[in-house]
Amino acid sequence: MFATLQNLLVAANATGPGNPVALAPEMTRKPLGLEVFGTFVGTVILEGTIATQAEVNGATASWAAIPTASWTTPALANLTTPYTHVRANVTAYTSGAINVRAV
Repeated sequence: MFATLQNLLVAANATGPGNPVALAPEMTRKPLGLEVFGTFVGTVILEGTIATQAEVNGATASWAAIPTASWTTPALANLTTPYTHVRANVTAYTSGAINVRAV
C-alpha cells in the first residue's frame, strides 16, 4: 500500500494512458487497492510493466493490459500484481471525466 493516494488518472477526457506509478518491491504480489470514479461513458483498463524506472521515464517500457482490470463504470477493486509499475489507460471515451487512484 502507498502512504498516500496515488492518482493514475485525473479528470481524463480523452483516450490514452495516465501517470505510471512505481510499486515498491514489498508491494509486488500484494493487493493493490484501486478506485475508478467519476461520471463518464468510456472504458479504462489497468496496465503493468516489469520495466526499470529509467525505461518508464524514457517511454521505452512495454505495457501489458491486466486481464481482470477493465471498467466501464465506477468501481472499487483489489488486484494482486507482479509488476514494477502500473498505469491506467482510457481505451474508449465518449464523455465525462474518468478518475483512477491507487492506495
